[in-house]
Amino acid sequence: MGYGAGLSKVKDNSIEHAWASDYDQDSCNTYKRNIKTKAIFCEKVENFFNLVDKKKIILPKFDCFAYGFPCNDFSNVGEHLGFKGKFGPFDGQLLVGEFTNSAINRVFLEKVNGQYQGACFPFMDGFPSAVLRLKFSPDGTFFVGMSNRGWSSLGNKSYGLQKVNFTGKVSLAIKEIRATPTGFDLELTKPVPNDINLKLSSFTYRYSKSYGGPEINKKSHKVEVVQNEAKPSTFSIHVDELRQYYVYEFEVEYPPTHVMKGYYTLNSLVK
Repeated sequence: MGYGAGLSKVKDNSIEHAWASDYDQDSCNTYKRNIKTKAIFCEKVENFFNLVDKKKIILPKFDCFAYGFPCNDFSNVGEHLGFKGKFGPFDGQLLVGEFTNSAINRVFLEKVNGQYQGACFPFMDGFPSAVLRLKFSPDGTFFVGMSNRGWSSLGNKSYGLQKVNFTGKVSLAIKEIRATPTGFDLELTKPVPNDINLKLSSFTYRYSKSYGGPEINKKSHKVEVVQNEAKPSTFSIHVDELRQYYVYEFEVEYPPTHVMKGYYTLNSLVK
């Protein structure tokens, strides 16, 4: 996924890359080897959208962003990798290598009105270089390949390879967020005895031909949080307003010293 973003298309209940773009030829060659699409465009940022407007580049059709990564919080780059039951309570979710902050993000997807959408969460950080290549071995060992070639990243190494083992201990985190007609259902990785403290806001981006785009139309929301007595790891969140196509930022405190974040992209409203 380059600066143009690897947009997705849905086919036979699975998600495929529709196209990808980057200015760096080595990066484009990597995409060609690892992404199952021939629509790889290797152009400078300032040229790419001009060529699209002039129809000298014809982008394949795509369905949507399945999830949005806030640029300053999540710099989405690297490989997508699915959990397979040997690394915590996240079966069916995805991992995404993150470049600038040398970290790994986790993605939960659900289908709403026939379209995939979902939430992304911080998962691991503190790696010594940008995270690009992710791989599970058959026994569940997790390997992380790193390189900051072509861009700057946190850490003190230019490249590296690390092995990560799951200890079996489950930390308190947001497991998933699901959209509902009146707001969201939020599930933690384990039950808690008391209510959580939730701050909820939403925003979107100003899209333009320029690199990046600022967050705009920010709003803090009033919420009513109700804990599920039968399943105390789950909370129903009633929101004062649901704005389609906006990113909803969740900041959960429990206890007050432990802050968990998640970002849900509300492409489609639940009917």
